[in-house]
Amino acid sequence: HQEEVDDKLEIGDEEIKAYYDKRKKEFADPPQVKISYIRIYGGRTEDEKKRAQKKIMEAYEKVKPWFWKKWESFENAAREYSEDTETAEKGGEVDEWISESSNLFDEITTHTFHEIVLGLAKDEISPPFYFQGSYYIVKVRERKEPRLLSLEESREVIKSELSAKKHEELTQGMGNTLLEKANLVIYDGEIKAMLEEDENNDIKE
Repeated sequence: HQEEVDDKLEIGDEEIKAYYDKRKKEFADPPQVKISYIRIYGGRTEDEKKRAQKKIMEAYEKVKPWFWKKWESFENAAREYSEDTETAEKGGEVDEWISESSNLFDEITTHTFHEIVLGLAKDEISPPFYFQGSYYIVKVRERKEPRLLSLEESREVIKSELSAKKHEELTQGMGNTLLEKANLVIYDGEIKAMLEEDENNDIKE
């Protein structure tokens, strides 16, 4: 294994550059946003759900931009309507940047939320939407667009991916070569006899 696999796991600069040029779009920082939101808990009973739906629509009517009327500031509406006490006091502000997660499990559970908020432009306000038991209205305060990573920034990730792929190919090739050299022969008759012997033993027991 050392000779046939490990000693051959050399990844050259040309391989890394070719891989980068072919898949350049994959090496990019995803967009990021800072948001504020109004959150109304959805409730469990039908009456609670109807109350939540009515409340979230009332809040949306206050913050939704209209050409013919002045709308209320999102911050004031969040303080008045949001049931998330931690953010409501700050006008709905969430401090951290929000982006797609590199953790597969985290991304599966939050994908719907990310898909909506990452699609909003700066200062844009989403229509009400339901996510994991609550209704939300989201406003994007700041936004960072996707940034393409340079070859140098991507080098170690590419090297790791190419090494893993080459390791798998070399290991598989080594296994096939060893099987060929072993001249392994399987005789159907002997297998059948062994199976019949096992069946007879089971019957006796």
